Amino acid sequence: MGNSAPSIQAVIALFHFIGHAPPIAAFRPASTLSRPVRHARAAPSSATSALASSSSSSSSSRVEEWDVVVVGSGVGGLCAASLCARYGLRTICVEAHEHAGGVAHSFERRRRRRPPPSSVGSDDDDRPFRFDSGPSLLSGMSARGTNPLRQVLDAIGTAGCVEWITYDGWMIHDTAFPPDDRRSSFRLTTGNDGTWEKAIESKAGSDSAREFAKFRDRMMSPNGISESSALIPPLALRGDLGAVLTMSSYLLKFLKIGTKGSLLTGAFTKCMDMYQLHDEFNRKWFDYLAFALSGLDAAHTQAAPVAYTMIDLHKDGAVLDYPNGGMDSLIQALVKGLKMKRENGVCGELRLKSRVERFTLVEEDNKAKCAGVQLSDGTRLLARKGVICNVPLWNMAKILEDSVVNPLDEKVASAVKEVRMQANAMQMSGSFMHIHLGIPSDGLPDDLDCHHSVLNLNHDITEEQNLVIVSIPTIFDPTLAPLGYHVVHAYTAASENFSDWDDKLEKGYDDGKTEPNWITREVNRTKT
Repeated sequence: MGNSAPSIQAVIALFHFIGHAPPIAAFRPASTLSRPVRHARAAPSSATSALASSSSSSSSSRVEEWDVVVVGSGVGGLCAASLCARYGLRTICVEAHEHAGGVAHSFERRRRRRPPPSSVGSDDDDRPFRFDSGPSLLSGMSARGTNPLRQVLDAIGTAGCVEWITYDGWMIHDTAFPPDDRRSSFRLTTGNDGTWEKAIESKAGSDSAREFAKFRDRMMSPNGISESSALIPPLALRGDLGAVLTMSSYLLKFLKIGTKGSLLTGAFTKCMDMYQLHDEFNRKWFDYLAFALSGLDAAHTQAAPVAYTMIDLHKDGAVLDYPNGGMDSLIQALVKGLKMKRENGVCGELRLKSRVERFTLVEEDNKAKCAGVQLSDGTRLLARKGVICNVPLWNMAKILEDSVVNPLDEKVASAVKEVRMQANAMQMSGSFMHIHLGIPSDGLPDDLDCHHSVLNLNHDITEEQNLVIVSIPTIFDPTLAPLGYHVVHAYTAASENFSDWDDKLEKGYDDGKTEPNWITREVNRTKT
């Protein structure tokens, strides 16, 4: 990338590559597009046009001018904001929540009863419980490489702000078998020393182990599908003429991908079929892996992320990563990159508890453009370069509809209508139900793994409430809880029917949470 600044287009392309992020919508300079397409990309107009488009009721509100406005401080939004700030753009990231991080934010709770002064005599006893609200199983972060999120940290200069704890696997508990059956629990071990194949053999037989090894070797062969998924760094991707410079050094690699490009963008089952992976256990295993990545089975998950994950799991010396201090350490590294004062004296800003009420949409030069946003307190943020929206597509469609001031502006109305059509056509995954616990560590095994997946491999992976994922990060970092305690985060992975909770929510959220729930039984299974 050199010293050249990435375009807004390059930033957008990167976030489509980063997993576990909400859909990215961007309002880009209209000169790059004849009309708004995927997620209604449009552009800022001049300050005069933007202010003229605003409603008269907000004429006395405060107006601020920025180069880039980023809506949403999830991982994708913070990456966008910090990269823009890194390359000298005056950037603000606005977030409705009181914490940054989106679904990856962290929060604290204290015990209701403080320990007596004579209990242990340590300040550690009064530490709060610190919980990760979202994903906590990461890979490719502890060293420079092809992981796009790690590349962002390297680019903004805060990779060294996160201390990574490395480990080599997680436990899987198959409820198709009773807990005392040897087939009920097995461990995914990273690397390529044969340990994982031995676990497969113990679980499903020697034929399954051989089939996996053969499939892995084909996928990860030189110029194979897995390698092709990691050939071109996402930071080299951009949607303008600058791509000639950033992509030039990767031309030969791009040519090597060849026909594999269609496989990478297709369903992962096509890769399994092409390499004749028909073994029942392995097909179910990759359904599970795909579901953990996307909330969909292998037949509906794009091959690229699964193929890429195979490298992270099965290359020589592969490890998994957990940020010391919890996921908030990673989020704060991105925030630091946004706020860091750069060579030109510019630093970005994160503004929490700042909900976007509407976008400032205008029609100029026969094109729909976005000039900025208006916050719920009336503040208008004018964007000279562009607006990047990192909120779910359905939410964005609703805000856009509320932003249409003049229905006779045909280009604006058409752009908003197109986003609404995309939102209506996009199928939602199942919901997540989370349980956060602080429990005494007494009686738990000393060799307990941090991560556990509990599911019935004989059932469809997408079946409602089939998969429960359990994380105990205090296995790695005891400071996340008071002395003698563990924090536990258990959740159903995109398999919860939210409509089932309607009655509970009508009774009251707290009452609904206290009802006995099956998920606690699955958490108990991890202790056996």
